[in-house]
Amino acid sequence: MHRLPSRSILVALAILSACSRGPELGAGPTTILHYPAWIATFGDQLLVVNLDQDLAYLGGAVVAISTTDGTISGGIPVPDMAGKLRILDDTTVGACKARLDPSYQLPLALVAGRFDPALYQIPLVAGALPPFDASGMVRIDLHPFSASIPLGVGFSCSADGTPRAWVSYQSGLYNNGYLAQVDLSVPPGSPNSVIQVNVGAGPPRNFAYDATHDRLYFTGTEVNLTAPVRFIVVGQGCGVFDDGVQNELLGGCHVDPGFDVSQQLRGAEPNEIALSSAPFPCTGTGLSGTCLRMYLSVRMYDADLAALTGSRPSSDIGGLFMVVELPEGELGRPNPQLVTNLDLGMVAGDVHVIPRPGQNDLVAATAINDELLWIYDDGVGQMVKVFGRDALGFPVLGHQPTAIASLDLGNGVVRLFVTSYRDDWVSAVDVPLANPSAAVQVADPQRPGVPWRLGVSP
Repeated sequence: MHRLPSRSILVALAILSACSRGPELGAGPTTILHYPAWIATFGDQLLVVNLDQDLAYLGGAVVAISTTDGTISGGIPVPDMAGKLRILDDTTVGACKARLDPSYQLPLALVAGRFDPALYQIPLVAGALPPFDASGMVRIDLHPFSASIPLGVGFSCSADGTPRAWVSYQSGLYNNGYLAQVDLSVPPGSPNSVIQVNVGAGPPRNFAYDATHDRLYFTGTEVNLTAPVRFIVVGQGCGVFDDGVQNELLGGCHVDPGFDVSQQLRGAEPNEIALSSAPFPCTGTGLSGTCLRMYLSVRMYDADLAALTGSRPSSDIGGLFMVVELPEGELGRPNPQLVTNLDLGMVAGDVHVIPRPGQNDLVAATAINDELLWIYDDGVGQMVKVFGRDALGFPVLGHQPTAIASLDLGNGVVRLFVTSYRDDWVSAVDVPLANPSAAVQVADPQRPGVPWRLGVSP
């Protein structure tokens, strides 16, 4: 059974396999989908990361798919097994654009190279097919001395105007977790342009940035039966000191221990994270005003077995979707309040926010191994639609639906795109903002009645 590598044993096996790959293998394919793991929209195209989990090539790739006819226009290889994808443009960079170094020309894509370790900057050209400027791709060396296997990519824009990228490492020294802070206001390779940040026990996973409070939230892998959602108060950024790792006691950025999800639910391990598009009325007891909300996909393991063995079992026993309010506390930090948790399925995957003007968000979430896509309506606090299996038992969105991207069609409908990790295609689902329970799978434009599978030749 194919699965996204997420535990240390799978990482170790992948490293051993990577060492055995011979020079006869080619670069990551750019004309097909091959374990499509992560996805983003760029104009009228989808950018999809080929993970190359079976190590059939010398690395992964980012390919472009048309959102109008579903064809692949080409791509660009990413060495040594591609990581997650982050697109930066005028909107996402915002006020920090003025201090962006000329080496980083917007729009661009940032992709982690998992076994390099490196962060790749890929210039994008709007309207081009495909939109990649391969000649301008830049490798940013993350040069870790105590961490390895970069995966997630985040972005922050602080009040000081400095644009910063953030990269999470899947493996750290002595169970410590590490992030890399990449200063985008200076050229790649400049002194201290990349700084390692020790964030405490447990490798970090995925990011969500709260621009209002300048907090970079991140989830983390379970360690010692704890699984916190932590955050960095970015401020003027993290600073490097004698040992090459930033130290907040000497004036570096503050790494807050956050809140431990496993204290709310035994055996809970947060995976993907997203923040609400705006603050919404607080609902907790004794709360007033508005609160930002956090949406989490949570992987569940057998807590009793973990306590008996002293470590997290490699398999999951379930998955949850969790909503948390973030009212501001009295000590300059949030006071998280659980709003709800709902069954999601095995293995809890991506979460993707769909804003609705004047209303609470819709949120889409996947359960990878149970092969489900859920639509959650935060206005009513319920899952209002699920895409699972057809009458013959076949998963309608394909096997192991993993990552989600969206495109506003401008007519009150948002189109979701969902990668099928095992079947090598992308499915489409239309969600009416006014009635999300009426969401439908999109049919192939050339073959009415047949589900549209983008990236697959008719």
